[in-house]
Amino acid sequence: MRGGPLGNHVQELINEGHGTERPISQDWPDLPPFIISEAPKNMRQLHPQAYEPRLVSIGPVHHSDERLLPMIQDKLRFYLRLSEQLYGSRDIDNEIKRKADNLAHKAKSCYPHTYGMTDSDFGLMLALDACFILELFRYAKQGIVVDDPIFRARWMLPAIRLDLIKFGNQLPFFVLEALYDLTSSGNESQPPLTKLAANFLAPLVPNAHEWSLPFDKKPTHLLAFIHSTFSPMSHNCSVAISDINLPWDGRCLVKSTNELQNYGIRLKKGYYGLLNINFDPSTAVLEIPSLVINHDTVSIFEIW
Repeated sequence: MRGGPLGNHVQELINEGHGTERPISQDWPDLPPFIISEAPKNMRQLHPQAYEPRLVSIGPVHHSDERLLPMIQDKLRFYLRLSEQLYGSRDIDNEIKRKADNLAHKAKSCYPHTYGMTDSDFGLMLALDACFILELFRYAKQGIVVDDPIFRARWMLPAIRLDLIKFGNQLPFFVLEALYDLTSSGNESQPPLTKLAANFLAPLVPNAHEWSLPFDKKPTHLLAFIHSTFSPMSHNCSVAISDINLPWDGRCLVKSTNELQNYGIRLKKGYYGLLNINFDPSTAVLEIPSLVINHDTVSIFEIW
């Protein structure tokens, strides 16, 4: 037990039980920083299309799904295109593979198991999946028109974008960042990877044009990055019921907009994420961010 009255008390009880003043070891086992796994079974059964990737597998969880195997050809095409662009004095192909192999052990610890993949296959998967994502980010940022099936079929890119934030369909962000740094070496104009991710994933986020994210803060993976956009930027909502002069029956119920307006409360469009709801009792103004509804809304909210 570390520090604090409770920890000290437990230490004393254990020492008494052993009959000796033997300190508890301060060495803690190395634990993975996070776990990337499938969504719980009951959630997947309720709305499977919200949790299962439609086109592309990322990471080992869905790697052997036969429905997603055709996208391997697209990943290889993106990888070869990247290698050709960087080909020169550097042996970029071997550099990427070496970097992926070096990251494989740490990356494996982020998953509950290896899904039957060998070390070699796991490293190759990291290289292909990471480079595929990075090239998508770069093309989106630069606005490059690429003669590629993914960009010719207007429905494919939105479907892939949604797949990249599915539960379990994730790579550790440190893998993406390491290979981004490697494949951007010598290009000082490259923006932070978090900024590229924000640009690519913006269509999935309400009020994305109003994002104000700490791009220097590293997420654990892309789904966590999307989750961070729903963190309130401030906590200015602690207003007593008596301050707004609304009848309260002891239950925590949200009043309808009609009821709020009947009591003199004015509604105003808010900004910076759906959770930033602010009320100013001095002006009786309630700020609520807007929400755009489209065909992906249900799937996105299931993931969040």
